[in-house]
Amino acid sequence: MSANNQGDQEIPFTTDQPTNQATETSQRIEEIDVAQADESDSWETDDEGDFYDEHAHDDLSDHEDDEHYVDLGLSKHLIECYPTTTAEEVSVVGALCDICLNEYKSDDKLRTIPCLHRFHSKCIDKWLKKNSKCPMCRSDLRKSEWYSD
Repeated sequence: MSANNQGDQEIPFTTDQPTNQATETSQRIEEIDVAQADESDSWETDDEGDFYDEHAHDDLSDHEDDEHYVDLGLSKHLIECYPTTTAEEVSVVGALCDICLNEYKSDDKLRTIPCLHRFHSKCIDKWLKKNSKCPMCRSDLRKSEWYSD
């Protein structure tokens, strides 16, 4: 340990600075992350080489109350299973789409989701790719009750 002179006082100089402790902690966390990735047979890498757990999305409903939960939306295939019609066919010409707030025109294509809310097809398709809940009533469209006979 060396000392720095400042006037008549000697100030001790140590190598255990907080930045060194933070660096050591960060390195230790990385070592733990790598060790956990190596121990798990479900870890895969994506195209960029980043690790992900192939079972991470198996049961998303378990994480709904988690503050870090990210809704991944619905698959394109499932979204396209919801019926479409025109605004004129369902007599809603002039009503507003609750997503884009534009009026429905007679030839606008609308999609009806299981909770029976209707939106412009393009609006709700884009919404459902990122969110699995109805933008109006917040019904979770992943729940099995929407698909039962």
